[in-house]
Amino acid sequence: MNIRYLRFFIIHQIKLHLMTKPMFHQAKLYTIFSLWVATLLFFSCKQNATDVPSQENETTTTEAMDMTQAPQPSVLDTLRTFHNKYPRDVNFLEFAPLMDRVHTLIGDENFQFMKKTWGTEAPMEATQSQFIAWACEPHNCAATNFILIYDFEHDNVYAGVRKEGVAQTFSEDGSSSEKLNAWEADKM
Repeated sequence: MNIRYLRFFIIHQIKLHLMTKPMFHQAKLYTIFSLWVATLLFFSCKQNATDVPSQENETTTTEAMDMTQAPQPSVLDTLRTFHNKYPRDVNFLEFAPLMDRVHTLIGDENFQFMKKTWGTEAPMEATQSQFIAWACEPHNCAATNFILIYDFEHDNVYAGVRKEGVAQTFSEDGSSSEKLNAWEADKM
């Protein structure tokens, strides 16, 4: 018997009893309530023991669900709303879902350098397949600049850090990006 139905039935019986019987039947009310609590405890304990899936069944169920459900939108899909906005206008460097990954990718030294010298900005671009943010050190754009790219289709982050004319590129999966290559060749 479904435990929800059982709970509903017992509560309904208690309410019905209260409305139709005088208060001198309190002993019956306590009995009904005690039975309800005992039943609840019994079914709750029994349910926990049988609901513990094995590791193998859980994996199979998860795989089956993944094949039938549509992909869930990523938190990083929010980047699409940044199109044509300046990074400072949306507090971009504080956008943790991306910046945590960038920090891990480029390392602490490069990340702190980027945050310290990120100044002159271009409006961010978001297409169907990728997101791009670009900035440079004020009055030194040619020698010190940065590019951050997120690939929506492959859930991959690319980054470029140019310090005093020396460019370094980074990719989470080791692949390359056309935009990152153009930036590295200084054609952006």
